[in-house]
Amino acid sequence: MAQYDLIFVKNTASSGIEFAEQILAKPAGAGQFITQDPSTGMLAWSNTLNTPAINGTVSGSAIVTDLSAAPAAGKLPDALAVYNKIMNHLAASDAMVFKGSVGTGGTLTLAAFNSLATYDAGWTYKVVEAGTYKGNVCEVGDMLIATVDRAGSGSTNNDWIAVQSNIDGAVTGPASAADGRIAVFNGTSGKSIRTEGTIAIGDISLKSNMIADINGLSSGTIGKARLYAFTKSDIGLGNVPNVDTTNAGNITNGTLPVAQIPALTSAKISDFAASVFNATSSAYKATSKSLTDILQQISGDMTNLETFSTANAIKRSGTKPASATAAGTLFDFHIDPTEGYLYVCTVGGAAGTARWKRTALASW
Repeated sequence: MAQYDLIFVKNTASSGIEFAEQILAKPAGAGQFITQDPSTGMLAWSNTLNTPAINGTVSGSAIVTDLSAAPAAGKLPDALAVYNKIMNHLAASDAMVFKGSVGTGGTLTLAAFNSLATYDAGWTYKVVEAGTYKGNVCEVGDMLIATVDRAGSGSTNNDWIAVQSNIDGAVTGPASAADGRIAVFNGTSGKSIRTEGTIAIGDISLKSNMIADINGLSSGTIGKARLYAFTKSDIGLGNVPNVDTTNAGNITNGTLPVAQIPALTSAKISDFAASVFNATSSAYKATSKSLTDILQQISGDMTNLETFSTANAIKRSGTKPASATAAGTLFDFHIDPTEGYLYVCTVGGAAGTARWKRTALASW
């Protein structure tokens, strides 16, 4: 038995007690562990520990706490030293560090985040509730990233930037534009616009699109100033002639409103008679003008009418009609200066079927 060898006494009986000795020679080198084989009970030296449990802290020259330089081989790094090393590198590179979410149900509520005064550049939060965070209007899915380090004081909204996540179909524009200018697409991508100078309405090719838009309206009103200058053909009226309905000479059928009949003179009444009656008789010509309205308009100009009636074709009745249904010929008329009425036969025929109307004569 050599110097420093070990003698162990162990129970070798499977039942009961039976002692035996085991001599364990000293190890070949320092730092080895005595281990026992559970199946044979034999003791041996080993450099390996299977699932050891170490409580408390570990110290010694094998533990490295200074990681400012590369450690020697075979050493164990201290956990705190490793953490500090990683965080210092992250802070130096301003790398993003996910810190959680903000909003109702998140790591921080909106109010708690807005009051946050201590943070490092790179801290990143995910927005789970729409709101205004550190001055940034955010929607769900956006990210907030700190750009400077703060240690409890000096924090401002400018310390944070927001990164939007809902940018599908986003359109970008120029860095600046003149106020009041029109924005138009730049190219055909549909994702870029540019500013345009003053454009005359007639230079904007929007007719077909605007017609489609107007056809699609189910209700509402479009202001005239917002409409393109359409032609008749644009709205399906290409075959309709342009007629000034305020000019009596353009009326070819229908009823001419009294207000649009011009002031009559003797010459105008003669022209009217020539167009309405046969030249040599009082027979009524076929016409679509409303003679009732015309006679109402000229009823106040009886001097011209009297002059005309004695020399032209409009027939004046010798006697005043006895009733509204007295016999008469269409457009016969009678003037009763005593009573001050103008009588006009509006439906010719025998007594009972004819119709007369009268109007009071206006004074000069």
